[in-house]
Amino acid sequence: MAEKFSFDQFDQMAQNHSRAGAHRVQKKSHKWIIALVLVVVLSPLVGIGIGTLMSMMRTGAAPTAQTAQSTGAVQGTSGQTNSATQGKKAPDSAASANDNQAGAAAPAAVNLGAKISVLNGTGKDGLAARNAEKLTAAGFTSVTTGDYRETDPEQSAIYYHSSELKATAQKVAAEIGITALQEDAAKAHDAAGIVVVLR
Repeated sequence: MAEKFSFDQFDQMAQNHSRAGAHRVQKKSHKWIIALVLVVVLSPLVGIGIGTLMSMMRTGAAPTAQTAQSTGAVQGTSGQTNSATQGKKAPDSAASANDNQAGAAAPAAVNLGAKISVLNGTGKDGLAARNAEKLTAAGFTSVTTGDYRETDPEQSAIYYHSSELKATAQKVAAEIGITALQEDAAKAHDAAGIVVVLR
């Protein structure tokens, strides 16, 4: 016959729980579903964010270069420059419109082989030679010097033959510290696509 025991703390624990024994059904946890949903939703968003950031970093330099081109002292559009295109005439207006759109999309390259004539209009000995040396040191390969006898312009200026040489003229100006640039086919003839007049 089974022995009866007095009511103790273990009996009290059994009364407080709905089930007795070691094999209780565990409560279901939905935490793993929440984690799964977060991973599925956040992973694509993080990927899109990283892709956008990298795209902005790659294209960040291009608008700066375009802005610098548009704020130059001389108006006009820069196209790609090579030695074969220096002597060509300006295209008709429809072609010019297409060139304007292409020039805005990509800055023109500097033509280090462009013919540059540095003219001394001051009468000071060696001024043209010193500036020509600066241009040669900057990588320009076809630089000549001479004297300038005319009275115009009153201050130092750079004349370039066509819009294709604009970027090259801007580089020349930056190297020797001249701010006045002008597209002028008469003053910058075919023999020298860029003419620098020093005052």
